[in-house]
Order: sequence, then C-alpha cells, then structure tokens
Amino acid sequence: VDRDDDGTIYLTTSIGSTKETEIAADPRVSVSIQTNKGIVVLEGLAKLTQERTIIDQLWEESWRIWYPEGRPSPSIAIIVIEPEHATYWDTSLGHGLSFLWRAIKAGLRGEPMDTNASDVGDIDLRH
Repeated sequence: VDRDDDGTIYLTTSIGSTKETEIAADPRVSVSIQTNKGIVVLEGLAKLTQERTIIDQLWEESWRIWYPEGRPSPSIAIIVIEPEHATYWDTSLGHGLSFLWRAIKAGLRGEPMDTNASDVGDIDLRH
C-alpha cells in the first residue's frame, strides 16, 4: 500500500485473516519487490495495527471490494513491516548483450555466471 522514507512498509489485511494468525505466531517476514531494474528482498518484523489515523491516511477507495463498509470497517488492519535487512540484485546492467556475454562466458567455462560487485548486495537496515 505505502512506505515511509525510513523503509517502513504498510500493507492491508483483514482481522481474522491467515496473515493475522501467521504474524502472531512469528512476526519475522520477507517482502520481495521486483522491477525492471532489479529485485529486492526485505526481511524484518511485522505487526498488525488498527490505528484509525493510519487507516485513514492509507485508505483507498479500491479497498471497498474487500471492505464493503468502507473506511470505518472494523475488519481493516494494517500490517506494519519494519525492515531490518535487504538483499538486492541489480539487473539494470544485466540485460541484452551484457547479460548474454556473461551467460555465454560462464557456460563455456562451466562456471557460475560472473557478477559484478554492484550486482548483488546486502544492507543492514536496523536503526
């Protein structure tokens, strides 16, 4: 649904959903995000909130298909994810001829495909 500048992610779910049960059992989560430039996997801790100010700020009319009562629905919950670690794969330079050359070279040598140091990285996001 949204994210803050500090990386906090907000998603919506319903009270009584399997997500509520899963987060209660183990709040550690992974979120994958993919674009044409790369992939990021964020790992962190999740919690549920029904804080009305957060729901009001994030509410979108398109949610009405899940919450027919609208914004005041008592079943709306927000999953708040505070990322602690991120792993990224930059594929922006790995398309076309660059990717093809690296793949062919690896295949001919019988080795894993060569990656640049900037292609993959880990970031500690704890405050």
